[in-house]
Amino acid sequence: MPTPQETVDALRSYLRLHPEEVGRAVRSALGLRFGVPLAALRWLGQQAERSGKVEDFHIDSVPPGLRLSGNVDLMNTPIRAGAIVFVERVVFNDEELTVALRLEEVKLKLNGESDSPIAALIKSGALDLSNPGTLVNFMPGRSPVLAEANGNRIVLDLMRDPK
Repeated sequence: MPTPQETVDALRSYLRLHPEEVGRAVRSALGLRFGVPLAALRWLGQQAERSGKVEDFHIDSVPPGLRLSGNVDLMNTPIRAGAIVFVERVVFNDEELTVALRLEEVKLKLNGESDSPIAALIKSGALDLSNPGTLVNFMPGRSPVLAEANGNRIVLDLMRDPK
């Protein structure tokens, strides 16, 4: 996880290279819109790679969504995971901070050999990846941040995070 100073330094460096982003941010704020540069999301991906949670992380623009992919270790099973993520709705007020996401083209592929239960499910095709929200909804030990999950839609309420 980057320190606040590293984040500020990265932001300062980005704005020096891309001063037009300040004007775009002001125009967006006047229109009550919020945009995040793709470079900022890629920087967050690099921070996740540095932490060791994900390897070979990629973010590509697929308007109006983002294609995310990376190598992860899921229950001692090396997996290449990818999906197109659409941000459908963001609510930010005193009571809630919710983000509604829609996932399309979810793919899981084994990176190497494994005999874990997850590997068996992926090899057999038993996981229904067309409805990732429904799949997440039935997982044990769900995070309290997960407000709703159904079909290909997942709603996160970040105010529920006890941290």
